[in-house]
Amino acid sequence: MKFFINRFPVYILVFFCMVMSFSCKEKKNTAFVLDAQLEDFRDDSVLIKDITSYLDTSYVMDASNGKFTFTQQLGSLRIYDVYYNGNSDVFTVFGDSATIVNVVINAKGAVDLNGGSPENKLLSDFKAGLSKEFNIDGDNVYACLLDSAVSGKSDSLLSVNISKVHKLASDFILSHRADYASTVVFRDYLWNSPKPDYMLMDSVLNGMNGVLHDLPYIQKAKEVIKKKMQVVPGKYVYSIAMDCLGGEKIQVYKQRDNYMFLEFWASWSDESLKFRNELKQVYKKYKNKEKVVGRNRRKVLFVGISLDTDTVACKISTLGHDVDWPQVCDMNSWASDFAVKYSVTSLPDNVLLVPNNRIVAKGLSVNELDSILNVEFNGK
Repeated sequence: MKFFINRFPVYILVFFCMVMSFSCKEKKNTAFVLDAQLEDFRDDSVLIKDITSYLDTSYVMDASNGKFTFTQQLGSLRIYDVYYNGNSDVFTVFGDSATIVNVVINAKGAVDLNGGSPENKLLSDFKAGLSKEFNIDGDNVYACLLDSAVSGKSDSLLSVNISKVHKLASDFILSHRADYASTVVFRDYLWNSPKPDYMLMDSVLNGMNGVLHDLPYIQKAKEVIKKKMQVVPGKYVYSIAMDCLGGEKIQVYKQRDNYMFLEFWASWSDESLKFRNELKQVYKKYKNKEKVVGRNRRKVLFVGISLDTDTVACKISTLGHDVDWPQVCDMNSWASDFAVKYSVTSLPDNVLLVPNNRIVAKGLSVNELDSILNVEFNGK
């Protein structure tokens, strides 16, 4: 008893130190801080989405003169998309515990992002490389390429440049297989490409570290790519009979020696109506063309497949645009048997089948279709 009493102050001191130790651990800094300055700011708030979460985890921040500070207590890496200017502009930032990220976006849209997770530097360096490669000031390379195409540059040059972006993105990803920056590069430059290459994306995903596949946007991409891979060029398909408006029935097995171009559209899709208006010239050019192969005389059959939910809208739009090729409308919109079979998820879209129902191309521009048919029927 005397021994315990003599050492009681020591026990108190030890206990006090243990309490303070636990207290200090509880107060360990785990805050992620994002300090932002947006020079071209045309709204009074920003929307921040946690894209690593399967839940809809969003935050709305007030901004004063384009400045705002976003703070979160984090225990692991998170990825945020920051939307501003009425959600028309966005940048991505990686957040980690006890880190501070400073970002400045100038009036031309160029993003200067510093600090925090090393993933931020990886992504910033990749984007800087793209800007240098294509000599652009902003952060959205596809928008710049599309603007250049609209201003007079050829569709073929646009395709070449898009393919170059795909190559740079896939090379980066395969060189950073375990880095989360690769998932954002995949999403922004392969998945969101104006001309998605599903075979390339499937190959890139197979080379990406398995942990990265757990992210929601990668999971979503994988589901769609799996369906798209069923209708990539080189695949053979068995197509179902087509009941056309007006009573005509196309028996596909009777067309197996011919070429077939399936054009997907809808009366409510302005882009698809624009496409079919341009398609009329190619149709007139090849509708009576024939290619003699042995005893067979091969031709190209154009078929429009409408995703309208009523045949009246389809008929009015077809007659109103002076379209002569057969039209199919099963009134099931995106659930149409044809849309599902050919993995159509956006409009306009199309599929070109060569004899024996082999897919030779999907998602062609009018010029690309013309080039392929010119080679097939004119040998040029």
